Amino acid sequence: MVASQKGRGRAAAEFNEAVKAELAAEAGYRCANPSCLAPTHAAGDTRVGEGKVGQAAHISAAAEGFARWRSKMDPAVRKSAANGIWLCNVHAREIDVDEKRFPEALLHRWKRRARQRAYAARGLQTEPPEPRALIRHTAWLGDATDRPIVHRFVADFMSDTGAQWLWPGDAYDAIRMALYELVLNAVEHGGADGVHLRARGFRIDLVYVGCDFNPNSLSMESGDGGAEAMLHLHSVLGDSLTVAYTHNGAVATIRLIDVGSAGPNQPCAIRSSDLVPGWEVAFEACDAVHVFVGGLMSFSDISSVGERLQHAASQKRLVVHGFSEPLAESAARRFPELSVVKRRKLADDQLPTS
Repeated sequence: MVASQKGRGRAAAEFNEAVKAELAAEAGYRCANPSCLAPTHAAGDTRVGEGKVGQAAHISAAAEGFARWRSKMDPAVRKSAANGIWLCNVHAREIDVDEKRFPEALLHRWKRRARQRAYAARGLQTEPPEPRALIRHTAWLGDATDRPIVHRFVADFMSDTGAQWLWPGDAYDAIRMALYELVLNAVEHGGADGVHLRARGFRIDLVYVGCDFNPNSLSMESGDGGAEAMLHLHSVLGDSLTVAYTHNGAVATIRLIDVGSAGPNQPCAIRSSDLVPGWEVAFEACDAVHVFVGGLMSFSDISSVGERLQHAASQKRLVVHGFSEPLAESAARRFPELSVVKRRKLADDQLPTS
């Protein structure tokens, strides 16, 4: 496209002040990037327009030649709030220079999550809050042989899906390093030409076409690289995390699942009432099965429940969730062969730190 054509019609598609105000309020006056959430109005000057560090950015470009341009979009929609997202100045610029990393679908998911977060902060119930989880997203890396590129790919993916919000601090770093090592193993041991990373709720999937190489074997080995990263990951997240691996003869799928945060409706999780004969067959891919006990319980119930779980643990490693703190301590004493944990409480009012 010639330079004279690029940007043609941009002025006509700019947001008016009412739309900008709507987008800012919709996001709670914070950047909608899930790993940023920076306030977009600075303190110290109350004059209108002063101290603002946020922008209303177009999801589909305002003009031809820019990121995510759709020629058939209705001009009225193009300059409406439906096509806008509120971001800090840094991320408003960033999404306009990397269309591949920031597709329309991802930006709409950022926008939806920001709106739900703002509703929850204001105590409004007009839209049910979404659980604190990863932003749904899929990213593809075609050449995973250059290590700096792999590092950047994994870090960008985690940033774009809000992983810092779900797993702050040491947990975030442990998952990032484990994903990096798993991508390298997919190429070096699995023969992959490229990899997909997918964020789904409380789990991250690594998918590639290649040969059979089970990452769960890494945590059983000594040494550096992948084995050390997997051991470190489990040491940080403990029994909250499980790894599931499948290979159908062509496609390998590795799932890192934070079952302790997600609850029972996840792969590798089951309710204690569903431990009927043959239950373990469905969990062949899982390195551990997370069992959630339900209903009202007291100390006298622990023996019958624990004995049932103890029998199931002879067939598969179990991690037991759902006991209150005193019941969990009692169950752990009575049945030391079971891993009994409390469900981690997520602080919804805690913002990620940079």
